[in-house]
Amino acid sequence: MDRYTKPNWTPLEDLHKLFPELFSMDDFMWMGTTNGIEAYKHRLARGHINIDSNGDFWKYTNLQGAGGGGKYGYVRIPSIEACTDLCKMNELQQQFDTKHGV
Repeated sequence: MDRYTKPNWTPLEDLHKLFPELFSMDDFMWMGTTNGIEAYKHRLARGHINIDSNGDFWKYTNLQGAGGGGKYGYVRIPSIEACTDLCKMNELQQQFDTKHGV
């Protein structure tokens, strides 16, 4: 992961323009870039959303299946899976904000 580059918010910003109700940009931290995939981490839920410049979504996972060893990498995931993850993160954020009067 190239941790010494300037944060690239464009893929997340582009997604936010399409679905502004899905999440708040303020809820994410930029974590870095790997092979053109931008990694963003939700500040409360601690979940990740990984997007490339084409708008494709990626998941960092065990490439050999559950319990299959130590080789990890990115695999492309369907948009619906990424959006479901974003909805869960947003729901957790809203519950926190409501509980704490934010």
